[in-house]
Amino acid sequence: MKRKGFTMLEILIVIIIIAILATFAIPQYLKASKRAIASEAVTSIGSLRGAIARYYQEYNALTSVKDDLDIDNPDSVPNANFNYTIDPAGGITGYEITANGNTGSRAEGITVTYTASDNKVAITYP
Repeated sequence: MKRKGFTMLEILIVIIIIAILATFAIPQYLKASKRAIASEAVTSIGSLRGAIARYYQEYNALTSVKDDLDIDNPDSVPNANFNYTIDPAGGITGYEITANGNTGSRAEGITVTYTASDNKVAITYP
């Protein structure tokens, strides 16, 4: 007489296969999630670069850009995951924009830095 159903060994093998697949899939998902959050900062930095260029063209200085752009006030940006700072020390060709993930947000621990002299964005994950 034949029985219908699965043996305990077959069920155990399926569970082991699912566990092995999960060990590869979950870390990749978490990395993709962090990259997506960092892309928010990269987009905002692009907007800030444009604002800085317009400000410099109009006032020929970068010293008060932070105040005029109101980037230090997270309440001015809804659902802000990052705190943006601008270091104008290098002038229009060498300034630096840094986005630090706010504590308690999805972006906590992520740092995105744009350096005008290199025209490159560096992203650091926790």
